[in-house]
Amino acid sequence: MVLTLADASATLGPVFKATGALSCSGSAAILLTGYLFPHLVRDRLYMKLLLMISFSDMLGSLAFALGYMQQPELCALQGGAIIFFFRATWMWTLALSYQLYALVMH
Repeated sequence: MVLTLADASATLGPVFKATGALSCSGSAAILLTGYLFPHLVRDRLYMKLLLMISFSDMLGSLAFALGYMQQPELCALQGGAIIFFFRATWMWTLALSYQLYALVMH
């Protein structure tokens, strides 16, 4: 049985939207905590890195929560946003890992 785009959109679309929305709201909660309590972030590199991870993850999850795009231009834009922001999340996580490594080893 061949799964068409319409079938995949109908079955997996709500799942993608729900998981994207939950991830986006979790990242927004972390960002809101940093905004409401600036003394937790000030002069703390690890908290700033955590906020950047949350910001990148939120934008990637927002693009993911849009579901399947039917127009090719919007689909390409959504795919580019997902790839860019989730790779940025990996990069910020790598930066955090290196900072923790440098803290432990030096």
